[in-house]
Amino acid sequence: MPHLTRSMAGVLTVAALLAGTATACTTSPTAPPLELDALPPTPSARVTAPSDQELERTARKRLDTAETDDGSFVLLSSSTGSSHDQDTRVTPGRTLTADLTCTGKGTATFVLSSGKAKVSKRLDCGGTTTAGVTSVELTPATRTLDVDIDVKDGDRVGTAYRVRRQ
Repeated sequence: MPHLTRSMAGVLTVAALLAGTATACTTSPTAPPLELDALPPTPSARVTAPSDQELERTARKRLDTAETDDGSFVLLSSSTGSSHDQDTRVTPGRTLTADLTCTGKGTATFVLSSGKAKVSKRLDCGGTTTAGVTSVELTPATRTLDVDIDVKDGDRVGTAYRVRRQ
């Protein structure tokens, strides 16, 4: 019988220790009380990527703020992704200036060509905060000017350019 009493005493001691530990964990004076009908915490606000229209609009605005000499535009365009434009009203031998810009994430390669005359410029669109406009010159060899913009698959960029006579 003494053996049984010692076993019972050991079991009761372990039970009391476990009960005390469980109570101490759930009734900590520093922890706020649990509310059964409380909503789970909301995740932090997610930053959404700009839409294609926003990328294009941002690129166009950059051209609006870039200085121009006399406003003698030949071609003005903006887009998202790769594109091709053509103008057949240029004067061979008269130098043109193209103002190029892009926004978003990735790169855009602008290629201006007229006959054998060709100029290519690759721009790093550098996120949505880069505010640069790059200018290049081309002297057309024919009456046709082609402007091609190549954007790699997976890149999200808005592009804009303005071609003007000097």
